[in-house]
Amino acid sequence: MVGRQFVTILIVALFFSSWSFAVSDDEKAQEVLKKAADTLGWPDTIISSQDKSDSSSGENIGTGRSYTISENGKGTGDDLHASIAVFTLDQEASFWMSFIDQELDVVHSSYQGRDAEISTYGQNCNPKPLVKAINDWVNGFFESIFGPSDQPDNGCVTDHGAIMWTCGKYIFVGADDTSDSGGEENTIAAAVYSAAQQAGLCDYGDTLVIMADTPDRNGNKELKDMEMMTQRVNQYYGVNSMGQQPPFKFSFLSAAKAPGDSEWFTLDNNLASYPYMGDRPFATDAIKKAFDGSALTEDLYFERIVVVYPGDGHQNDPTSNFANACSYLGPNAYTEVKTLQGTRKIYARSLIYLSENRELGGWVHEFGHSLASKYMNGQFAHISDRYNYDATTDPDRQFGDSSKWDLMASGSHWGPDDGSTPTQMASYTKYAAGWLSYKYAALNTSYTLTALENMKAGDAELRVDDPTSTNAEEYLIIEARDATASFGAPASGVVLYGVDWDSSYNHHVVNDWTTLTGQTEIRTANGRYDTPTLYSADPSPGSTYDIVPWQLKVTVTSITRQPFAATVKVVNYDPTNLAGATLHPGPVPTTGVADGSTSENALDNDTMPGMDLEAYDSAGNHVGINPQTGDFENNIPGAIASGPRTGADEWIFVPAGTQVRYDVSTYRTQKFLADHPEAAATDTQQGFNATAIKFDSSGNRFEAPLATGNAAAGATVPITSPDDPSVKYQPATIPGVGNNSNQLCPFLPAFLLLLLGGFLWKGRQ
Repeated sequence: MVGRQFVTILIVALFFSSWSFAVSDDEKAQEVLKKAADTLGWPDTIISSQDKSDSSSGENIGTGRSYTISENGKGTGDDLHASIAVFTLDQEASFWMSFIDQELDVVHSSYQGRDAEISTYGQNCNPKPLVKAINDWVNGFFESIFGPSDQPDNGCVTDHGAIMWTCGKYIFVGADDTSDSGGEENTIAAAVYSAAQQAGLCDYGDTLVIMADTPDRNGNKELKDMEMMTQRVNQYYGVNSMGQQPPFKFSFLSAAKAPGDSEWFTLDNNLASYPYMGDRPFATDAIKKAFDGSALTEDLYFERIVVVYPGDGHQNDPTSNFANACSYLGPNAYTEVKTLQGTRKIYARSLIYLSENRELGGWVHEFGHSLASKYMNGQFAHISDRYNYDATTDPDRQFGDSSKWDLMASGSHWGPDDGSTPTQMASYTKYAAGWLSYKYAALNTSYTLTALENMKAGDAELRVDDPTSTNAEEYLIIEARDATASFGAPASGVVLYGVDWDSSYNHHVVNDWTTLTGQTEIRTANGRYDTPTLYSADPSPGSTYDIVPWQLKVTVTSITRQPFAATVKVVNYDPTNLAGATLHPGPVPTTGVADGSTSENALDNDTMPGMDLEAYDSAGNHVGINPQTGDFENNIPGAIASGPRTGADEWIFVPAGTQVRYDVSTYRTQKFLADHPEAAATDTQQGFNATAIKFDSSGNRFEAPLATGNAAAGATVPITSPDDPSVKYQPATIPGVGNNSNQLCPFLPAFLLLLLGGFLWKGRQ
């Protein structure tokens, strides 16, 4: 029903519009439809709104012009059809789009970033005014003949699939009016959009997509596949940003000049001739080829250019030359191309490289890198990865690992087919993007947390200062997650993230914290993920996290399941009769996998190199990563352990008097090298230092230096036990919560002391 409603409204709109536009506008529209018909395999018969032969629709109102193609050449009489309406002014098209939004059963949205109205197949028992009026009129007509209906759904209508969008003075429609679940409107709209873009009916958007292959490696996907993917990219970011990220406005270039031609631009060089991870030279050649001989009258400016290459990326195929990656180049980067009008410049702030086979997760991850951030990523303020990077030329990019909980970590791989339903960005990343804020948690105060996936623009996540630090950039994030929401988390629960500061390279290191109870990692058909830090309410297991070195405790006091929400409280924690060690790892030196671009990580989040603390008691019980399973285990009775972290402190505490041997292990680095043998020749020595901490029966805290050293990949380095008589403890205190938040002015106390000193000095003169 809705598809035909669209076309009817278009014809009515055109009847009331002025008709002073040039005939060439009509000719352009018809040429676009012919090209779309060829793509769809339909007859190129075009039915005009003035054409009396379109008797199947009965829609030949006035002298207006709209044009329709269809599956069998019958116009809107066919269930599958597409239309273009031509107006005199852009404002007229916008007016009628607004009218349709108000009166028809559609959702105001975007199509490829263009203003759109979208309808999907299904029964609708609350139709909008115009649809309701038509339905009531029809029902009234039949009731006047057959009497009142006793059907409970008498007021319901069946909506059909349709996508309607506008570019300038044109309105486009792709419709599927079949009586089943439909869905063909997506394919129809993609064919029309592509043809309209090539004909110049739509201006270039902020994002350009080019498919490029080589003589020795042909691409298999079609342009319509890319168009359907980019529509999903906008859907994802609409949800992920809580509506704060404007839709990316997409443009596409096709190499096809005639029916049946390949849509891929074939470069002059073979794929193998490009250097390992040589994405940028490949992208440059693709841009030159795509614009070669074009009729550009001016330079073009894009926020990002996406180059799709054939086959798989290095993340999924170790033999591949290319990675799924994003290079942020800045506002002045351009590629010179040769056009019919001479040399032109194609500017692009970001170049994004994606395998033709990469699922949605890879697309939205790389698009994330092209977005602005509150924080610096190298020399630019753009969204960073949230996994431990491993690039030779960029040893600064070691960002921790927030696992499947964050799109910018390994959340891009969540879902069937390696990333078809990626998780949303974690709150740290959304804060960096400017979509969320923080609020500081007060001790002994209850907070009910809305799940991140269900938060709204302007909401705030809960944050706690690291009480062992005076650095305002070190803190804890407490975040609720909902697995049932759109692009939901792997599981519902509360996730804790430790945020540390890398003073060598001036950026944050973010790690999700492993649960202290039960299984630490879950394997599913959608991928494997870390168990939520807290997953139940007190007093059940999984409801409390004791942060021993911080002397704090986070507890979930109640949970609501659908939608997920959790009430949490942060309280002081007074450890007694505990002794343990904390490990402070240095930078991971294992490098050599990618170039200076920011690339998506590999499939498994635990393949990143790292150093870990482990312990064995006298009975052989172990705390640490099990090399046979790759899982973290805690088998020493009474032990409390942080679990594995990347580039951040780890700790293990046991009851006082327990005989424990502590080691530093680089198992994860060894595993990484096994997965990436091309990096095996790099220097793998990693520095570390360890500190002993113990709490006596009264809860007094004591600390002592424990060990300093280096460890090669695959090494197990014993360190002194905290119970060894050689360890010289000293009483110790920590600054406490609130001493590093600097919410007013970080330099105010020092300034006041200097000011006071000045007055005292002046008084003595």
